[in-house]
Amino acid sequence: MRKKGAAINMNDSVCKSGGRVGNRLWILACAILIGATILANTQEAFAEEWNGYIYYESGDEGREICITGYTGSSRELEVPDIIDGKPVTSIASWAFMDNQTITRVVFPDTLKLIDYYAFSGCKNLRSIELPKSLEEVGAHVFGDAVNLVELKLNCKNLQIPYCGVLQNAGSASGGITLTVGGTCKKVPDNLGIYDVNFKAVYIADGVEGVGFRAFDGCENLRAISLGKTLKTIGDHAFEGCPLENVEIPSSVTKIGSEAFWLYHDGGKIYYSDKAQKGILKYAVKDADLVYRPLSIGEYEVSGLRNQTYTARPIILRPTVKLGSVLLRQNIDYSVSYLGNTKVGTCRVVVTGKGTYAGTKTATFKIVPKGTSVKKLTAAKRAFTVKWKKPSKAALKQTTGYQVRYSLKKSMKSAKTKTVKATTSAGKKCQLKV
Repeated sequence: MRKKGAAINMNDSVCKSGGRVGNRLWILACAILIGATILANTQEAFAEEWNGYIYYESGDEGREICITGYTGSSRELEVPDIIDGKPVTSIASWAFMDNQTITRVVFPDTLKLIDYYAFSGCKNLRSIELPKSLEEVGAHVFGDAVNLVELKLNCKNLQIPYCGVLQNAGSASGGITLTVGGTCKKVPDNLGIYDVNFKAVYIADGVEGVGFRAFDGCENLRAISLGKTLKTIGDHAFEGCPLENVEIPSSVTKIGSEAFWLYHDGGKIYYSDKAQKGILKYAVKDADLVYRPLSIGEYEVSGLRNQTYTARPIILRPTVKLGSVLLRQNIDYSVSYLGNTKVGTCRVVVTGKGTYAGTKTATFKIVPKGTSVKKLTAAKRAFTVKWKKPSKAALKQTTGYQVRYSLKKSMKSAKTKTVKATTSAGKKCQLKV
């Protein structure tokens, strides 16, 4: 196994195979190199230029565009999605290598491949946003982007087959802040392995997994935020990271071996589901495991609409949610009521259960049951209204009546007359117009 950073010597790997076999391997290697050179020269011969982008037609029957270089001077680069009526799907090796002008780059949602060393050595590059369409990046693709401070990962199915895609990136900027979200379902394997200067990682709701060795050896990574939908954390995912406080979401059901071997004292791993203690057993080293139930107070209570008085206790089914995480009544929380049998404001108390602790209070109103006009009698510049009397139970919760009238069918600019309720008899009200 080749050690980290070790070089491969062509003489060692080919010529020392011995005899005719070694000679044949050497000839084959030379043939491959010659073939690659011919291919590169062929691409260069057919290359065209548009707005500073050097490109050639690629894919089946030349239906796609591959960018091979850039001669422009833009500081903030938005790579086009279409050139010559065809989608830009790839960026070739070395295409922007050692560009000292670019500070920010945004890629189109047509892009599938950024090949090796494409942005290596771009020392003034500070911000990168990778699109949802991106499927693969090559080795050292953003290596030595020493002033990088921000990386946004929105990719749906990104694969990183090679280690060191961000090697030495952010080494002069004080560290990189990574945000994973959008359509991304999993933080790719090997994303941060080998000398990547991540200082903070934010994994949004919607992301379900952290890949194998995703942040292995990130010696400056102290702060991570894990989304509420996360389910799996791969082997060695955060090994060697000097994390201080980690909240494991209750949604996590699988944590790989040595995922949180931190190699320093003082870190704390908080978990909120007692069942998670077993899966953390072989995942944590050099950190304190702390059981801390989630606070129901952080969640939003909704779905409580005003209700009409019925003379019976009013029971509702509230929605308790934080982001995309929906809690389950009678499993994650229970509900009690204060004042749900009379007209007025009813308090709903949500109390955490199981993984959740604490309480959250919300309210809704109980309003008197309406009545209807029984008789309307005209008078000189006035009219008399008689309405149906309520039930005795409803009358006890009634303090008065409002009669609204208007000259317009839409009831626009309606006037209101308030009559106090004193008996259960049918009420009459005379209004002057």
